[in-house]
Amino acid sequence: MKFCLKQKIIKNPPSTDSIEKVSGVAEYEALRAEKLFRYEYSNQLNTSLLTFAFVVYTAGFALFSFLADSNSLSNTMKLFVEFFFSVVFLLPCIFSKINFRYTVQNSLRIGQLTDYIREKVKFDDDESWESFKRDYHVNYFYRQPTGVGGAKEIPFWIDIISLVMSLIVAYMNIENYLYLINDNNEIESYVVVGFVCAIGLIVICSLLHTIIRKNCVEYHPTVVCCIFVFIQVIAYIIFILYINSLKCTFELDFWIMFSIWLLSFNWCLSFLPRYNREIEIANSVLDYTKAKLVYSSNNKKCNRCPNPKRNEIIFKEFLKSSTIVERYLHKKRGVNKCKCIFKKIDVCEKDLSIDKRNYLISKFFEENNLR
Repeated sequence: MKFCLKQKIIKNPPSTDSIEKVSGVAEYEALRAEKLFRYEYSNQLNTSLLTFAFVVYTAGFALFSFLADSNSLSNTMKLFVEFFFSVVFLLPCIFSKINFRYTVQNSLRIGQLTDYIREKVKFDDDESWESFKRDYHVNYFYRQPTGVGGAKEIPFWIDIISLVMSLIVAYMNIENYLYLINDNNEIESYVVVGFVCAIGLIVICSLLHTIIRKNCVEYHPTVVCCIFVFIQVIAYIIFILYINSLKCTFELDFWIMFSIWLLSFNWCLSFLPRYNREIEIANSVLDYTKAKLVYSSNNKKCNRCPNPKRNEIIFKEFLKSSTIVERYLHKKRGVNKCKCIFKKIDVCEKDLSIDKRNYLISKFFEENNLR
């Protein structure tokens, strides 16, 4: 590996004799230090997310219990406080979405550094810790030895806990409000059934939207979003009409606060990260980088000009070794799923255009499915 200092203006390019060569040991130590830094950064992200969620849960429940039982607040103010904390419990969902994105990016960089050390950094005895792990199948973890893994567990469960806790607090708010305005248990049960049906329909619409995005169905996202929003608004109007038909004197303040919570809950549910899909994309980028490293090791000369033929060879080798292709090769609509995933591995299209990549993917699937 060659290294030279970057200059602002270079009139006479330096000769190869003046370029300082970096030893394999020095580069290995620098890359290992960066890997350790990124492991520490990943731990900091997870620790920050857990700390933030714990503070929100404990402080939220403590303040909620104190203010809800306070006699100094009016009924309107109590209603505001109760639904305010229903929204507050959704805050960890937003933080976990940001945390998951940076955790996946950080895990991808760790994997790229590992593959580079294995392929490019050589010692006198051609042995290093990374090459030893590769050759003798030594793994840090027993569940997922390679690729980007373990990035979704903490954010995923934080999202589930936050949504469930927000739903429980909102249900308690409705129960308390019904207790204040009506003593008829029969009407109260009907209201609870209507509440469960409205929330259930929102959850179903959000899950359907997620399934459509996951299966990579060709659709216009704005149109589909508007359709699901329209269905949810109609369901909410029917829910309000149903409550009014029971002759429950729900005031305007209740509907405003309930609508704010329901909108926040629906937003968090609809825009949760696609955990498995994001990890699949990150693993695809990692496999693509590995294919480039293998090609670079076998072909020493590399010009900086775009080389479509070279990029096409690398992409074909990447398809042969890709774990995503192996998973979807003989499945229905596997071609479309791979096209959707591999669209993200080169967003700027520096290697191949999207049309060229899609052509190579279709050709690869046709050749291998005929065998």
